[in-house]
Amino acid sequence: MDLDDIRQAMLTLDTADLNDIIYLAHELKTLKGRISLKVGQDVWVVQKTKRTAGIVEKINQKKAQVRMRGSIYNVPFAMIEAA
Repeated sequence: MDLDDIRQAMLTLDTADLNDIIYLAHELKTLKGRISLKVGQDVWVVQKTKRTAGIVEKINQKKAQVRMRGSIYNVPFAMIEAA
């Protein structure tokens, strides 16, 4: 199944099913982020309109501590991309 098939199938779903898909996608992004990150790794913290470079300092249960612009921030895994 490719992305176009998924898009077509999503057009037939109701609101409750779409909300379930959104929740699942967010959980998958978090899981993949947690698995792929390592302490000391260079990453991008992605916000709506910008990307900021940082370094992973610590990995917690749901967020990672990332050193950016001279400070350490708790950032959700869903907002982190590997550099």
